[in-house]
Amino acid sequence: MARIVISDDTNTYTGRTGETMPLGGTESSVIQLAEAFAARGHAVTVLTRTDEHLTHNGVDWAPLGDAEAHAGPDLYLPVQHPRLFGQVRSPRRLAVWLIWPVNNLRHHKRIPTMWRYRPVPVVASAWQASEYSWVLPKKNPPVIIPLAVSEDWRNLPALESPPPPRAIYASMPGRGLPWLLPVWEKLILPKVPGAELNILGLKSFAKKYSKDVPDLPWIRAMGEAGRASLHIHPTLPRDEQREVMRHSRVYLYHGHKSEAFCLAAAESQALGVPAVVGPVTVLPERVRDGETGFIRDHPERFAEAAVRILTDDVHWKTLHQASLQRQQGLSWDDVVAEFEQKVL
Repeated sequence: MARIVISDDTNTYTGRTGETMPLGGTESSVIQLAEAFAARGHAVTVLTRTDEHLTHNGVDWAPLGDAEAHAGPDLYLPVQHPRLFGQVRSPRRLAVWLIWPVNNLRHHKRIPTMWRYRPVPVVASAWQASEYSWVLPKKNPPVIIPLAVSEDWRNLPALESPPPPRAIYASMPGRGLPWLLPVWEKLILPKVPGAELNILGLKSFAKKYSKDVPDLPWIRAMGEAGRASLHIHPTLPRDEQREVMRHSRVYLYHGHKSEAFCLAAAESQALGVPAVVGPVTVLPERVRDGETGFIRDHPERFAEAAVRILTDDVHWKTLHQASLQRQQGLSWDDVVAEFEQKVL
């Protein structure tokens, strides 16, 4: 058994927060990784911006200000930021969990910190590894350990019949809606008049689940028919998100430079939802082009692929079954096993 300390200053949260509030990908990943470590017998403490001390699902949660009390762990794993490196003293092994793009590390104020501490970089994708800058210490090249897909999203049976022409967008609005909505309104909807675009990914740490959605400028700019085709969801608990996504016919996302893994793409593929994505950052790692979906850059080609999935039942079934067979990804237990082998 190892003693592990994880630190994350992304937000104010504990393992209980997701039961009442929507969480981002970083926070949910930290919680699931910590609980998976604990389930394998490790003693795990997570330090965040919380002011609470509690134990939840085998994990101790404490404020970042308590870092001095947790010196000397077998593994200290700060999330993303070099400013966290020195907060927990004397770890046997220091690694940094890079689940955002890695370009923040080559800032001139962070490079000296990277050289001083020389952590083991743990990235979630081959794209991140390729972006890891030559100016950073190379003694420990990046270890690639993909993020996991939650167990209740994996290994589900195939749907008996295709869903109606319902598409899903499931990222932060600013990352992809400005690109997608004109493509949807002008190139997809005219060819599939009854189609519906479901929009997930609207979340706020200040609000509980099922609050009203914000008024988005890109939607106000659409015509009446385009707006009528949208189904914008308020923040939903994870099980409800899963059901909305699972019964969608296609996942649409052109991509964004800030994606380092794209958990939404991985989850949709695990659920058997065919995808049309752009050749942006990590997305070519998440979708098997021509097998579980399509990687298309140009708006017309992107729309053409989407229309075919929305209208061709045989084509949809082929992609759906391939996604279920080949895109289940890792479980969180698998991820911890990788950490034990490559990092601890």
